[in-house]
Amino acid sequence: NTNTASAPLPEKRLSALKDLINSKIAEYVMGEPLMSDIENREREYIETIAATGIEYLEAGGVNYRPMLHSRMKKMHLRSISNEGLAIVINEAKKMGIRPTGMF
Repeated sequence: NTNTASAPLPEKRLSALKDLINSKIAEYVMGEPLMSDIENREREYIETIAATGIEYLEAGGVNYRPMLHSRMKKMHLRSISNEGLAIVINEAKKMGIRPTGMF
């Protein structure tokens, strides 16, 4: 969670992911839930993750549970749109990253 004060910065997370991939420990990213703030920046998002060398991407929006939608609305948060998710998946494919439904 990037809103958690103790969470590592994205640069540190990406560096750690790259180290894991180079060590053959990891080969995928679970990019869920994707939020609406990456819409219109989908290519930048995929380019950033592709630079780590990942092979697979699990991507999706928020899986709304009861009450979650109303809570998110109060916080002015929303999940990525279906169109935005389709762009993420298509950009990933263009860069040789295979979208997967692992989980």
